[in-house]
Amino acid sequence: MQPQVETVKKTKRALSLAQNIVRDIEAGAHSPGDRLPHEDEMLARYEVARATLREALRFLELQGVIHLQLGRGGGPVVARPQTGDFANSLSLILHFMEADLRGLLELREAIAPMSLPMPRCARPRAT
Repeated sequence: MQPQVETVKKTKRALSLAQNIVRDIEAGAHSPGDRLPHEDEMLARYEVARATLREALRFLELQGVIHLQLGRGGGPVVARPQTGDFANSLSLILHFMEADLRGLLELREAIAPMSLPMPRCARPRAT
């Protein structure tokens, strides 16, 4: 049972680290297209294990915050997240929640500004 607890702790540390990296990016330390520091520098700065850093970077890559450039001189490069990155994450969440169309329409109504008309295909039908 202990290995599962350790995995959860490592995941939480990786998520916390990912949030710290994003804060540093937002603070102006890096702009889209900039390379993040070398792995050894990041390990020293954030005082985490190599596995935790790599997991945090994979998480940020999945979110579209960075992309990993391969080859000599490669490494994590700051990117600008795109709407498709958000859509992919949301799609996965909705899939696991087993959300139905009615629930999605209710969600849309709750979060969309009232000034935007609902698409014709999403409007309730008159009976």
